[in-house]
Amino acid sequence: MHLVIPDHLHAIEYHRQSDRDRRNHMYTQTVDDQGFVLVHAPEKRGSWLAHYTRCCAEKHLARERAPHGTWYTHLYRLLDDERRRVVSIRMSWSGSARP
Repeated sequence: MHLVIPDHLHAIEYHRQSDRDRRNHMYTQTVDDQGFVLVHAPEKRGSWLAHYTRCCAEKHLARERAPHGTWYTHLYRLLDDERRRVVSIRMSWSGSARP
């Protein structure tokens, strides 16, 4: 039997901006995904993290059939008992994409 031990755990939080400029926490997703650590070059890391986080957010929001609007997505690295923020992005979501 092969036991898989997750070692690239991340939490992705999704907050939707309301009409009153308030951010409402809508979803939290826990993923074991190595994609966030694929780029190590300092000059490319920030843009890669923003791009990859947006791709994950678009897939998740489509699966959830999330409403359109402005979304703030926060990515955290989960290490033992520590939760470390990696990147946060702001994006417009049309609500029209489907998985």
